[in-house]
Amino acid sequence: MIKEIKKIIARYGPKAQKLQAVEEFSELTKVIVKDVNRKEHSKENYLDEITDCYIMIEQLIEIEGFTPSEIQANVRKKLARTLKRMNNDNVKKT
Repeated sequence: MIKEIKKIIARYGPKAQKLQAVEEFSELTKVIVKDVNRKEHSKENYLDEITDCYIMIEQLIEIEGFTPSEIQANVRKKLARTLKRMNNDNVKKT
C-alpha cells in the first residue's frame, strides 16, 4: 500500500493531499452527525468515509515522515492517558 500512497502524493503534491484530508475528515464528520443527531445510521456510509480517512491518514503519515513505531508509541501513550482519566473520573456513557 505504501507504493500507492507515495504515487498519489507524488502526483498531487503534499499540500493538495493535506487539503483533501480535510475534505475527507469533513465527510466522515457529516456521517457521524447524521447518525447521532438525525438517527440516519448507514454502515455503508461509515465504511466508505472511514476508508477514505484511513487512506488520507496514511498519506499524512508519509508526508510528515512518521515511522510506524512513532505512531504506535503515540497511540499507546494516548490510550494509556485516556484509560487513566477514565479511572479517575465518573464519566457517564452517552
